[in-house]
This record gives sequence, structure tokens and C-alpha cells, in this order.
Amino acid sequence: MHQGQLVFSQLMRHLPLTTFRRCVARYAGEHKVKSFSCLDQYLCMAFAQLTYRESLRDIESSLRAQAAKLYHLGIRGNVSRNTLANANATRDWRIYASFAERLISIARGLYAEEPFGVDLAETVYALDPNYQPIFFYMRSKLVYASEIDEVPTDARYLLVRPEREQEVLESNRWAPRRPHLISRFTDYRKESILLLKID
Repeated sequence: MHQGQLVFSQLMRHLPLTTFRRCVARYAGEHKVKSFSCLDQYLCMAFAQLTYRESLRDIESSLRAQAAKLYHLGIRGNVSRNTLANANATRDWRIYASFAERLISIARGLYAEEPFGVDLAETVYALDPNYQPIFFYMRSKLVYASEIDEVPTDARYLLVRPEREQEVLESNRWAPRRPHLISRFTDYRKESILLLKID
């Protein structure tokens, strides 16, 4: 039998909720809200991200399957697709952007001494950045690019997915300089991203 807190609530306990409430107040996120708070929305979306939910239907069914534990997860409102869709469509995105910036600054402080192989003053270009967890630990400025042609010819560092490595290595965009692999990062989901240096 389960004893103690759920893993999700243990993770969420580390959130700076005072900062979150400040962000909500700054953008009037709770204006005319009766039951499904901004915190409920954030917790639902965090749960979806951490458990790889792919749709609102998937989020709803997962959370409703554990309806007796919602309170212990920190979710006080009723979870439904319509409620989630409405909250995602109408609430000010700047609430979550401001909160994410604060979380990123906390993470950067925690990992400031970790070796990453990139000088602090250098800009790093992320090519086709559909994978982002590693970016929270970046100390350098990060610029997103969808195609190789969008990366400046004077760029020195690139983050790429393994499936695009060959395309970058064969590109003549930076000639006579050539990109080469510095590091390969793998996260808890076994997803990889490569750091390339062009010199």
C-alpha cells in the first residue's frame, strides 16, 4: 500500500508558488475564474508534459482515472477537456512565460558550475529545436533556427538532433570551417541532442 506523497506532488513542492502567484496577479489570470485556477491549469499541463500525454483527451482520461488522488496532486478544480481547452485558449500566456523564465533562472543558478563546453559569451544556435529540456541548463544565449540557411555563417556552436547530424556535417555553409562533435547529451527519457563546434 502506498505511503507518503505522490512523486508528482513531491516534484511540484519545489515550485516557487509565491512567484507563480505574483505572475498570475500581474496578468490578472484569476479574473472571473470560479473553479479551475491558473495553478490547476499549470499542474495539469505539467502532469501532461511529465507523463507524455499527447492530447487533451489523453490528459483528461489519465487524470480522471486517478480522480481520488487529484487533491493530493495539488489539483483542486474539476478536470475536463472543455475546461482545459478553454483555460489554454483564454488565459494570458505571459503568466506561464514569466514563470518559466523564473524557473529557468533558478535552474541556471543550480547548474552554473556544471561543465557544458560552451563559453558563456558565445551564442548557441539550436537547429530545428523540437526538443528542449536540455536548454534549461544553457548558460549561453540560445537562438532557434529551423533550417541550416538560417544559421549565420559566423556561428561557432550548434545544437542538433542526431537525425540531422549528417546534414550539418555535410553542409558547406561554414566553409572552410567544418562542424565537429563536442558533446552528446542524453536525458532521462533517453532523448539525445548533439553539441557541435564549427572551426
